[in-house]
Amino acid sequence: MTLSNGNSPVRQITEQILSTRKITRTAQQQLMGALLSKQAISSDERAMIDRIFDQLHRGLLHVVD
Repeated sequence: MTLSNGNSPVRQITEQILSTRKITRTAQQQLMGALLSKQAISSDERAMIDRIFDQLHRGLLHVVD
C-alpha cells in the first residue's frame, strides 16, 4: 500500500468519471492498467477504481467513445 497522492492520475480519472457519469474506453483501459500494474496503488485509489467498475457493472455509468 502507498500513500495517496491527491493529484494522482487515477484520482483525476475517477473523479472525472464520477462527476460526469461517463467513462471512455480509454479511461476504462487506463484504470484496468492501474489495477494490473506492478506499481503499487493506494487503498483509496483501489477503492475508487472498484467503485467505478461496480457502477459500470450496475449500469450507472455510460460508456462513450
